[in-house]
Amino acid sequence: MGTGYEYRCDQCDHKVETSGLWEYYCDPRGRRKPYGHPAPISIEAAQMGVHGLDARVYCLQCDEIASTMKGITSKQECPPA
Repeated sequence: MGTGYEYRCDQCDHKVETSGLWEYYCDPRGRRKPYGHPAPISIEAAQMGVHGLDARVYCLQCDEIASTMKGITSKQECPPA
């Protein structure tokens, strides 16, 4: 699922080119966990299904980390990790 994309930092407007987004699911306790690609990495992941896509982007300019989490289902989103 991962593809290349451009991210512009919300803090300093610095542009970063990176790859991602990666599938995740929310476990029964509400924690966000990697789903796996191209196949689920666990039985739990397969049972829960994909809840959304996420990439963590680090900006070298301002030393901040941002999440670009995107929900893709109607399931309730778990809180950011």
